Amino acid sequence: VKCRRFHQDGTYISDNFVPRSNNCLTMWVALDDTDEENGALQYIPRSHKWQEQTQHDVMRTSVNDHDAAASNVADSSFHLTSEDDPLASVRRAARLAGDTEDISKRVVTLPHVSAGEMVVHHQRTWHGSCPNVSKSRPRRSVVAHLIQ
Repeated sequence: VKCRRFHQDGTYISDNFVPRSNNCLTMWVALDDTDEENGALQYIPRSHKWQEQTQHDVMRTSVNDHDAAASNVADSSFHLTSEDDPLASVRRAARLAGDTEDISKRVVTLPHVSAGEMVVHHQRTWHGSCPNVSKSRPRRSVVAHLIQ
């Protein structure tokens, strides 16, 4: 089963544009009804308020052996195997930002997003999804980025 690694969109999208800071919103539009069975979106509340970190900041910091397994924030595939920890990168980023709360207790899962509904988040909000365990329901979406 493949999961979506927790990540920030700014690392992939808006860091390629000037100005780099706070210049992007992500608009995720569900093409299928989504819920916890087929891979609901998950967010870390208030993570967009952490001090800005670059991909390099998080990649070069190995806090412990558990985190070393997650090689970087910006894994180009976004995919994890069932053995990987989807929160490893965000845990490392939280420590860099001085946030000492247990990240696993802060994950918020959107219980249901209907087809046609849009979810909007800031470029620095840590988010992911994990996993689609449905035997028959895809979780398709269209994503657009509004860049200043």
